[in-house]
Amino acid sequence: MLDTGLPPQNPTRSRADSLAWQADQPVKHEFLAGEVFYPDVMVSCDEAGRQRPLAIQAPCMVVEVLSESTAAHDLGAKFAAYRLLPSLQEHLLVDIERRSLEVFCRQAQGWVLAEPTGEPPVLHLHGVALPLPADDAFGDLDVEQPAGSSD
Repeated sequence: MLDTGLPPQNPTRSRADSLAWQADQPVKHEFLAGEVFYPDVMVSCDEAGRQRPLAIQAPCMVVEVLSESTAAHDLGAKFAAYRLLPSLQEHLLVDIERRSLEVFCRQAQGWVLAEPTGEPPVLHLHGVALPLPADDAFGDLDVEQPAGSSD
């Protein structure tokens, strides 16, 4: 059973309502002995973890939404720690400013980067058997373009 921790599907729920719901959740994510991290989203298929719902120790997927203030930490110390987790199979990076998706997938030879492919672009999240259309990942999110951008 996959417990996403997401609110029940509600077609009238706005993005802001969903984000507010997530912010109010008490879940704490503990991955490594003594080190506690708070990913933006994580997926765990570990039945034993259901006994400790406030401290998830065996995620199979972690999602980080990058921002100017968090990108260095998310791509540095946090990702280095995540790579040590035997349970972690995919680490998805969502860059809202660039509207880009990148997923690092654990392979026999190490971590491999995958990006959306095709037209329209789709990112295949094999660990959770989910095709993620790039356009759906950002939806109607309004992102201010940096000064000097011609987009």
